[in-house]
Amino acid sequence: MLAWLEWGVVGVGALMLVATALPLLRRDDWWIRVFDFPRLQITVLIGASFAAIVWLQHGMGRADGGAVANLFLALLGAAFVYQCYRMRPFTRLARPQVQKSRTTDPDTRLSLLFSNVLMDNRESARLRELIREADPDIVLAVEADDWWQGELRELERTHPHTVLQPQANTYGMLLYSRLPLRNAEVKFLVQDDVPSVHACVQLRNGERVELRCLHPRPPAPGENERSTERDAELLIVGKEIKQRQRPVVVLGDLNDVAWSHTNDLFKDISGLLDPRIGRGFFHTFNAKWPLVRWPLDHCFHSTHFRLVDFRRLPACGSDHFPVYICLSYEPEAVREQPHLHADAAERQEAEQKVAEVWTHALKEKLMALPHAQPLDVIGVAPLGAALQGSVSTSLLKTRRLQLLHLVLPARRDHPEHHVDDECTIHCLEGHVEVRMPGGTRRLGPGQLVVLPAQQKHSLSARVDSAVLVTLLLRDGDAGDGGGAGNQRRAD
Repeated sequence: MLAWLEWGVVGVGALMLVATALPLLRRDDWWIRVFDFPRLQITVLIGASFAAIVWLQHGMGRADGGAVANLFLALLGAAFVYQCYRMRPFTRLARPQVQKSRTTDPDTRLSLLFSNVLMDNRESARLRELIREADPDIVLAVEADDWWQGELRELERTHPHTVLQPQANTYGMLLYSRLPLRNAEVKFLVQDDVPSVHACVQLRNGERVELRCLHPRPPAPGENERSTERDAELLIVGKEIKQRQRPVVVLGDLNDVAWSHTNDLFKDISGLLDPRIGRGFFHTFNAKWPLVRWPLDHCFHSTHFRLVDFRRLPACGSDHFPVYICLSYEPEAVREQPHLHADAAERQEAEQKVAEVWTHALKEKLMALPHAQPLDVIGVAPLGAALQGSVSTSLLKTRRLQLLHLVLPARRDHPEHHVDDECTIHCLEGHVEVRMPGGTRRLGPGQLVVLPAQQKHSLSARVDSAVLVTLLLRDGDAGDGGGAGNQRRAD
């Protein structure tokens, strides 16, 4: 019996070593990234395995287990220390990254309550009660469908500024604000069925704050086989808000844990701060399983803010706990709080992730239709009402040339990318923005722009649009990143 116990302890310890090592691989497969989540549980099991092995070897009066046993204990000890190191910033052993507010002026404050409501949850009354008690300026409900919109309709009386995007696929979003919203819109940054809300909130003192509400698809069976799309959505937002250099708040169920590599990369790319650091884990998932929880719902903000309050609220029937945070806009804090910056390797990693998602999406969208041949007449007339149901197609491909008919749905941006040779973008219908680091070119029907070689750019359409892209090829095609651009690492 004792032998079986010993082998069981060794087996658990070995599995935890594997669970510690796998996330060190910079691969996006879901079965690797899933071990980012239960870091606390892995640490507890490592500690228990270590203690049990020591007890079995020495507490039972046995002789030393030999070199192999000592090596195994050393590996367990190293894994325990590493896991603790990764989690330490989110304990009170670390210095808080965000300072406490130094003013009581209500006009500088912005309070937010956000919750993954669980689409099939029917205990809406509990959430409404929490909202009444917390009395936040902004309420965000994710995983909301039409039923949830009906249950939260009373909020429109107290929070009249809304962005409502209910969906039946667990990725709907409902945003209610007491404060005015400017330029509010729903975007589909990476996947056509995963929305995000982008708006500008006007505080009581007149200051405007950029708000981004996200709920990317997680890496999990039945959801997504990899984390690339989730990571890219976070990084696209991170790069965009870094360029704006304005007060900003990003919040939502990010389907990522506070201590992951992607989380660190997002903060460095965006320059945003995490109020969790130095204050606690604030586990938000799973509300139904006390022993299996981790911090999955997040709020990040720029250095313009100090913290008034941050707490996890009681469960309301969902598998996520709601979160309440109150921030204070104090611009002098910019000089006193940490400034995060991405190094060259992090910037390159972010660009590669975004480019990979863009090329993968383009491959899926380019229909497997026979290409036209040289001397064939190709029709590129506007599709009109038929545009909404159309998809992107590759019209022609030769050894040196490729023509793409790209359909750009409204509010669905194509992330930043580049091609190695010159290319043309010709707007056939709609209105398209070609965004580049040096400025934006706005194209209407019949207008085109020629991009220099390796010009980084993204495409954005406010209405359903279509463009004709002409690519010069070397060894690749549009599905490989746009000409030869994917044959070398991104700048």
